[in-house]
Amino acid sequence: MPDDKPVIFNAAARARIARSVHWTESGEDPQGRSPRDPPFRWGKLTADWSSATPKQVTVNYCRQNGTEPDTAREIRVYLSSPLATVPTFCLLKKEDVICFIPVYDLAAEEWRGIWLGRDIGTATTPAVLLPSAEDHETETAQTDTWDRAAPPSGKDGVQIVFVTRVAYNEAGDKVLYEFTRTAVYDSCGQLKTVSAETRHTVDTPVECP
Repeated sequence: MPDDKPVIFNAAARARIARSVHWTESGEDPQGRSPRDPPFRWGKLTADWSSATPKQVTVNYCRQNGTEPDTAREIRVYLSSPLATVPTFCLLKKEDVICFIPVYDLAAEEWRGIWLGRDIGTATTPAVLLPSAEDHETETAQTDTWDRAAPPSGKDGVQIVFVTRVAYNEAGDKVLYEFTRTAVYDSCGQLKTVSAETRHTVDTPVECP
């Protein structure tokens, strides 16, 4: 009977995963944790995240605050990055501490890890897409763009102003207002911040004589 349920991996992929990744039967990790302990560990990067290996970093086991690193043993930790290459600006630098799940690769007979974090981008000096929030007179469309794979030189992330609503109150001050928010995305395209609304005057109607 055919299996008509939706699947994420086909049969061949599931078989490869089952052969390559396996938890220890005792539930212990390389440093002898109890099965009751959380199934994640902390690691300190031994080098900057490199474009030579964009999907992995190498770490030493350590405590959450980065102390007591086990420099005698290194473990490769695989990253779930949205990018195929390492961005110019990133937060994964040597001696940074990351959280990961340790797994055992039966084929390679070594411990590896799966990174749990996502905050790898930066937005220290984001590119600013036009127009500005106060521009209500430019009738032509702006042509500037942003691409996380090819950001402007010296810029990390992007800042965008967008309109949230337009308001006019006949019983109020009878002024046409526009409200905007500013969103900032980091160098990996992940949303970092959204500002509070800012009010702008679009037009103040006057009565016809």
